[in-house]
Amino acid sequence: MGVLIDTSNSQREGFLGDILKAMNQFLAETIRGPEDRVFFLTFESTPQATGWLKKEQLQTFAVPIRIGGGTALYDALAMASKERMGTRDWQKPTRRVLILITDGEDNLSYATRDEAVSEALRAGAVIFTINTTSYNGTYKGEKIMEYWAKLTGGESFSGLSRQDMPKVFASIKEVIEDMYYLSYVPPDALKGAVHEVEVKPARKEKFELSYARKYPWNP
Repeated sequence: MGVLIDTSNSQREGFLGDILKAMNQFLAETIRGPEDRVFFLTFESTPQATGWLKKEQLQTFAVPIRIGGGTALYDALAMASKERMGTRDWQKPTRRVLILITDGEDNLSYATRDEAVSEALRAGAVIFTINTTSYNGTYKGEKIMEYWAKLTGGESFSGLSRQDMPKVFASIKEVIEDMYYLSYVPPDALKGAVHEVEVKPARKEKFELSYARKYPWNP
């Protein structure tokens, strides 16, 4: 799991402290097995990532938060996916989750929106986004977060208040615990390419499925 935290100037007026408090409780309940691990990545003009932490290390770890600067969100997602998550191991099913705590705005990245999420798809990461702005109405950043979450099989949470944070992380925890691992080999398996996929429930079932809409095949 990776937790990406926006620490740019736009977070001065938000409720980041309440989000981090709920996040700590969530991690205590989620990172509990011997192979579970998490890293943190804070970003403003540049991303700064920690190493991998296990449960016992989390008990004495505090995320360094210093607000200020512009926002390089796309670079942060690309770095988290490529340099921390890395390319998935197709032979070893693993839940790979990225949680983005941000308002979705970017003004400094070298990577584009699509380049960043392509790295997440290559890593096999499911993205959950938590919108830190209380702005009423739809704007570019919110749309980008919704797009990333849907494309990778996660969820996007917006229009939130301080009181909503425990419920948001409880929802994320429920989705993570209910994940299934599906594998599929494309007909032309010798070629590396990005494939689109559709997963449907049985005809009489009424539930909705969340899954990655695209995947890079790299055997």
